[in-house]
Amino acid sequence: MSHVTGVVILNYNNAADTIACINSLYQNTTQSAYKIVVVDNGSTPHTTESIDRFIAGFDDHALLDETMPLPNSLPFISHLRLSKNLGYACGNNRAIELFYADKDVDRLLILNNDVLLTEDIITPLNADLDSLPDAAIVTPLLYKSDGRTIDHNCARRAPRLSEIFGLWAMLYRTTFGIMNRIYQAQYLLPTSTADERFLRVELPSGSCMMCDKELFRKIGSFDPNTFLYYEENILWEKIRPLGLHNYLDKRISCIHLGAATTKTKSTSAFIAHCLIDSTRYFIRRYTDAGVAYRAGLELFFALFRMKIGIKERWSAKKQ
Repeated sequence: MSHVTGVVILNYNNAADTIACINSLYQNTTQSAYKIVVVDNGSTPHTTESIDRFIAGFDDHALLDETMPLPNSLPFISHLRLSKNLGYACGNNRAIELFYADKDVDRLLILNNDVLLTEDIITPLNADLDSLPDAAIVTPLLYKSDGRTIDHNCARRAPRLSEIFGLWAMLYRTTFGIMNRIYQAQYLLPTSTADERFLRVELPSGSCMMCDKELFRKIGSFDPNTFLYYEENILWEKIRPLGLHNYLDKRISCIHLGAATTKTKSTSAFIAHCLIDSTRYFIRRYTDAGVAYRAGLELFFALFRMKIGIKERWSAKKQ
């Protein structure tokens, strides 16, 4: 069965990684039909101009913005420029809406701009969706930038409510290694992969995953009420009631240059706000957590904001 895959690449102020990602896709994918939409999430003019110039180098291309009507057929590669940063979910959804309107496209590949392909992943992922009748999302194995170390975020189970509560009780500090142990308990891959080809996962990595277009439309795309966190958790909560599963195909792989959670890399007030809002929304909308649980989280949210505020004021004084 032949498929046309719509590849979504979200960019924010990182033209170099985005261009490298597209080049790796173009160089390694020769057996499958696909179309690319790069979504620029309100980047600087310098970034958008760099990507415009690169995309204009392809004969079959389009430069789009929010004021234009949705085309019903896309060229090989398009650049959709948004006027502001809409976050991961809404930014990706804008490109996905373009693919919903394109009748040629029947599969979606969500690809972070910091992913590098080292082989064709589109052809085998399409074959996986064809051969696994209960598959919702399929993903490749992800390696870190060294090409050898597994990015364990590509295969996780969903966190328990107690684990989410524990992370907030620790205020996302690494004291005594407790936070790392909570994360590690959710990883499904050992240091070296086992012999079986497919691994059922609850939370695939949002940096590289493929889904049938009509199924993604059926589950309502990415929930637009999150900005940066819990997107994969929410997808699982939408997929699970349908009796479907997510799979990791360990035969194929690519490199995720980021390969680390934003939680451990940034402590800005903006990131703290995103994490708090997404956690609050996920707990309220997609879990059965009680009043006491939610009240406890609200206390931790307030303490976390205080911690970040103190840290930022201290940093400002040192400058």
